[in-house]
Amino acid sequence: MDVTRDRVPASDGGGEAFTVRLADSGGRPLAGAGVVLRIRAADGTLLDLPLRAGANPGTYSITTPTLPSALVDLRLHVVTNNTRVEIPLMP
Repeated sequence: MDVTRDRVPASDGGGEAFTVRLADSGGRPLAGAGVVLRIRAADGTLLDLPLRAGANPGTYSITTPTLPSALVDLRLHVVTNNTRVEIPLMP
């Protein structure tokens, strides 16, 4: 798994852009996964944001809104076939 995270300039609406690339143990792109970004902020805000499948197989992306307070917890939830994985990311 590869995660790219970039801040979006305020002039473009702010927030952060996330791109996730998933591959199986053989390195083949993992298409058809359910990928959700779970965000928890200091003010108690909790968001579960589904990522969209990208043009390339195994690629998923989202641009998050600007949050009113600092991030406390940031996690990816990935579901494929009968497997569910939670991956903590740094806030």
